[in-house]
Amino acid sequence: MKFMIVFLIFSLLTIPIFSQDLTAEQERELNRLRLFVETDQHTFGSFNIDTGFWYSSTVKQWKGYRGFSLINEDDFYRIAGYDFEANQAQKYKSVNNILLISGGTVTVIGFGMMITSLLTMPDVMDPDFDAKMSTSETLLWVGAGVGIAGAIPLGIGISRALRNWGPAGSAFQIADDYNAELKKRIRSK
Repeated sequence: MKFMIVFLIFSLLTIPIFSQDLTAEQERELNRLRLFVETDQHTFGSFNIDTGFWYSSTVKQWKGYRGFSLINEDDFYRIAGYDFEANQAQKYKSVNNILLISGGTVTVIGFGMMITSLLTMPDVMDPDFDAKMSTSETLLWVGAGVGIAGAIPLGIGISRALRNWGPAGSAFQIADDYNAELKKRIRSK
């Protein structure tokens, strides 16, 4: 929330400076087409009761805007003329989606196997109790393994989803450069 307030104050203070020498119509066009970068910070933590160790991680994420519209990272780079970086950001997002979907699917399948094994546990009075119990236990352990194996790419995908491909500092610089060129183009019309 603090970052949003700082962003709004900065935006309001820089609009008059940024839009000097422009007509009212040119200023509106500039405001509709310029790039903005907004940062957002999230802190996550966990506590291990056995060791008494507290772990926390702060993630800084940025969002790009064109005028008043939120745009994704690869569109931000593409608009600014950074096609290579746009392709890299798009690949990053694609790999992340693959990790999330495949990891989530495998995790659900593993837990489904575990639930199935628990629901099909044989009755103690069943004459084939040992054979059925062995099958049920195998399904339980295999399901647990599959669930854990799916949780690994899922966790990596979640971690990557909290980060941008490119750093916020570069995004701010790219937006500043693009906006300066945009102002020149609009002024020359």
